[in-house]
Amino acid sequence: MAGGQRMKRCEWPRTMNSISDPACPEVLDNSKGRKAMRMTAKRGSFAFLARLAYFSMCLFVLIALQAGNSVDASDSMDASSGEELFNNICSGCHALPNPSQMVPGGWTVTIRRMERYRRSQEMSPLSAAQMRAIRDFLERKE
Repeated sequence: MAGGQRMKRCEWPRTMNSISDPACPEVLDNSKGRKAMRMTAKRGSFAFLARLAYFSMCLFVLIALQAGNSVDASDSMDASSGEELFNNICSGCHALPNPSQMVPGGWTVTIRRMERYRRSQEMSPLSAAQMRAIRDFLERKE
């Protein structure tokens, strides 16, 4: 604008004066005589945000489905192979404990304690099926 004049900023709430004000180019008069705000820029940004939200939601669903299908290498072992699990996981740190020193039901407590230790050492956690298989193997050794 000439002479350093600043253009008038059109803000909400609109009054009848601002609707008919030529300094507010966003406002148009439609064929029925009602005033409407031109939404081209806002429609474009809304469409972008809608697409972004849709894409994000689809990506979230795909990641959730993929996480549900992921299988840890230690989970792929059959739960019935408790001896293999013990040899691959437990015997890396210690030998097979003496079964005669264990009270009935004591293996469950021992396995849970060792699982807490594994987590404190940032080792991969065992699944419930793996812990049951190891417990069953140790109880059969008694």
